[in-house]
Amino acid sequence: MCNSMKTMFKPNTLYLRDDGPFYRLVIIYQTLFLGLIPVFKKEHRLDIDSDAIISFGSKTSDIIYQHINEIVNTVQKNEETLDTFGNTICCMFSNHAYEIVKDFNNKSLEFEFFRHVRNAASHNNKFNFNKEEPRRPASWRGILIDSDKKGPENKLHGMNCFGEVLGSADLFYLLSDIERQLPTECFLSTQTDY
Repeated sequence: MCNSMKTMFKPNTLYLRDDGPFYRLVIIYQTLFLGLIPVFKKEHRLDIDSDAIISFGSKTSDIIYQHINEIVNTVQKNEETLDTFGNTICCMFSNHAYEIVKDFNNKSLEFEFFRHVRNAASHNNKFNFNKEEPRRPASWRGILIDSDKKGPENKLHGMNCFGEVLGSADLFYLLSDIERQLPTECFLSTQTDY
């Protein structure tokens, strides 16, 4: 994965192994996020024919056809933001990424942190600790999840994971750090069609 920006910015580059379990998923994430820019940024808005449609295939019912401008107008009418969409994509992405490698969880501080990120993603982007959680210490790059404070007593309980505790780039860095902990058999063998 590589970012390129205009010359006034110094590009930050993060590499994930192209034979690793997260590489294709990161490419999909970046493509989805790129597709959001014309919806939310007027200066990048595409001139779309008012009759342009998109179709969604179905194996059980009729194909769904929808006007592209109808989708864009609905998003704008509901006053959605690029941040809320980005956080939702991060939640879906972290859920999927964790499921790919959960059998390789080595109980490290970072992997335990990843488990809590995945759980927050499954609870509407909120850290949600039951009375027995967090069970073990968890930390990643200076963010600590205190295992002495259980359930609602934990200071992260109820906080938004993405947008408040983590940004979208943090998810890439977390996956890169987790990838370095994965055993050899996790590479290539976990590649799937998402």
